[in-house]
Amino acid sequence: MATTYLSRTFGTATSRFTCTASMWVKRSALGSAIFWSSYNSANYRFQFYFDGSNRLGLLNVDNGSNNVELITNRLFRDVSAWYHLQAVIDTTQGTAANRVKIYLMVLNH
Repeated sequence: MATTYLSRTFGTATSRFTCTASMWVKRSALGSAIFWSSYNSANYRFQFYFDGSNRLGLLNVDNGSNNVELITNRLFRDVSAWYHLQAVIDTTQGTAANRVKIYLMVLNH
């Protein structure tokens, strides 16, 4: 496992309520793996991961509470495919269905 990572300081407390994350991911093996994470402590973290059932998950913990936690129904078992993921989070939205949206594009070789 590579230990190289990019480190960036969190923004202001109010900026944690809205964000967009976009990335390309190619699985190298099946099973659980955190592939993108912003980590300050166990009480403040944001991460994309694949769980042990090969589903995509998104977790945001703010001040020790899971204010966003989603796990897809779709399985991600193709280790030859590239996946483009984009998450748009705006926890200030009044309607729960509008607070977190995940967009996905699959590119098979």
